[in-house]
Amino acid sequence: MMKAGGVFLVLGFLQAAFGATNNIPGPETDLLAPALRDISLLQTKSATAKLVMDGGRPSGLELALEASDDYPGVELPCPPGGWDLSSCTGLEAEVENLGADRMVPVLQAANRGSGLANGTGVELAPGQSGIIRLQFGEDWGQPAAKLMLGAIDGLKVFVGPGQKGILRIKSIRAIPGAGTAPKKKVSSAPIDKPVSRQFLHFRPPGARFGDPMPVWRDGVYHVFYLKKTPPSEDLVWAHVTSRDLLFWEEHPDLPMRGCTGCFIVQDGTGYAFTGNSRADRWISRDSEMKTWEKDPAGVSVQLDPRWYDLKGWRDPSVVWVPEDKKYWMVAAARTTATNASKNGCVSLATSPDLVNWRVEAPLWSPEAWTWAECPDLFPLGNRWALVYLHEGTQLRLADSPRGPWPRPRRETLDKSLIAGRTLFDGKRRLIFGWLYDNGWGGDMLVPREIYLGKDGTAASRCAEEVVTACRKAPDATGGKGGEVFQTLQGSWKTTPASATAEGLPGQSALAVWPEAPDNFYLEAKLRIAPGARAVFVLRGKKENLEEAPVAVLLDPDMATAAFSSWGLWGSCVPRSAESTARHEFSKDGEVFVQMLLRGEILEVFFDQQHSLSTRVPRGKGALGLFAREGPVSWKDLLIRKVD
Repeated sequence: MMKAGGVFLVLGFLQAAFGATNNIPGPETDLLAPALRDISLLQTKSATAKLVMDGGRPSGLELALEASDDYPGVELPCPPGGWDLSSCTGLEAEVENLGADRMVPVLQAANRGSGLANGTGVELAPGQSGIIRLQFGEDWGQPAAKLMLGAIDGLKVFVGPGQKGILRIKSIRAIPGAGTAPKKKVSSAPIDKPVSRQFLHFRPPGARFGDPMPVWRDGVYHVFYLKKTPPSEDLVWAHVTSRDLLFWEEHPDLPMRGCTGCFIVQDGTGYAFTGNSRADRWISRDSEMKTWEKDPAGVSVQLDPRWYDLKGWRDPSVVWVPEDKKYWMVAAARTTATNASKNGCVSLATSPDLVNWRVEAPLWSPEAWTWAECPDLFPLGNRWALVYLHEGTQLRLADSPRGPWPRPRRETLDKSLIAGRTLFDGKRRLIFGWLYDNGWGGDMLVPREIYLGKDGTAASRCAEEVVTACRKAPDATGGKGGEVFQTLQGSWKTTPASATAEGLPGQSALAVWPEAPDNFYLEAKLRIAPGARAVFVLRGKKENLEEAPVAVLLDPDMATAAFSSWGLWGSCVPRSAESTARHEFSKDGEVFVQMLLRGEILEVFFDQQHSLSTRVPRGKGALGLFAREGPVSWKDLLIRKVD
């Protein structure tokens, strides 16, 4: 999560500058205007500030922001006692990105020394304007304790570390509360009660979840998806929402049908693009995106036979590309190559207005397989990323949105995460996908954050909200920690925070917790001695862990992490190539493991870089720790009960 600090604009003004009674703004008061009367009050930090003049009068503030690890910006003093915003429901600022790079400004209010709250950031492409908002009673769009609104003595506008450019702040105004301004007309869109509400792994009752199409709007995570209700083979577009990435509320189905599409919000209007050999556009003008109308004009995306097989086109995704100053639509397509088993490609069409599209040559044509399904193109740090489905969700990086797209060291984010699609929520890039369940469709996996590691490679980690919630869950061990494990083989030392197999090289050790809960979150820092391997054994049916349906194998010598079978006394072999991932262990064999087991779903995250997911038969069973042929330590061990 982006931490508030620094690229900031603190809007307060000295009593001498504008009088003792002007700390109560009216509905039309521009909180920025009084400060612009005396620019000498500004204090800058790794930035320069200047007034924007219009007809000889100041009309805004322009910040030239330098990329740095601290938060460059400008600060102003506050009025005595702070701003009195007790009659307001929030704040909003009109801003514009005048630089050459994307930026995400965020508005923050504070009671200095006692609390602060952040608004929901808005991603601005170069040349793009937007409104950033802070709703009182929320922090990052999530419910939070209210500030003392009668004494707001700090207001900031900031962006994340490393972001740079020129940000123009045109105005900042308070959002009036009830009775302080004329009531706006309420949308006639129907507000429905949720069909169902589920925790973490959403699955529609009596149906299957597939191919998510996520979008973030006004602090709400919308995940549109394809719903299949057996025995029917029809794919219905459906809709779930969440404000915290933990609890998901299901809403009535949408009128769209067919293959995967995409959603985008532009200038307060929602657009959906469906696609199977042609594109249709749907429009939603209600803020909750629950009512949709088909655009009668449709969308003209006519494939060019010079490049494409006219019968093979689906799964469109749309993104704004500032380098081209156009929207780009990428889709799964097939070229006219004679080898039909290796002509899959990612098609490209461009548009200035989301209506008129010009088809271009393929964005990427690897000539290696039949399809690159559900492609998703997006900026990631200072690079561009292309996600697609082929043997799991894979990702490639390029310096330009046009590529080239070389194969990276780590190509697959999670081999069992199907049809991954992403959104940007003003702070980070999140990817959503689903887990197979003996046929098309299944359950939604927890969201992952995609980011660039220190070495410039793409990595993924469990969303912070999920990890935080799991860590706050009840201690499954009752405070005993590693001491709940009983020695079955070898020599063990256990404490409330660790479990260590102390055997010599070539010796193995096994410890078991017979009363492990059926649903839990586990995290630990492992150190695996040279030549040794570490194994987690899950849901074993007997004291010696016989009939355990799955184990998690970590092998530094082979540089692998894998789901494996479990035989008596540690005969564990990776299940298949699909259950194995390459992992680069540290030189001393250390690895940080996070494991979430709920119901049938097991998700394991390695060093906050990548993950593996699978299904496990339901039911209680023992949890085992196995050190094979050498010492292994499980430190900072934490096990929480997560139902």
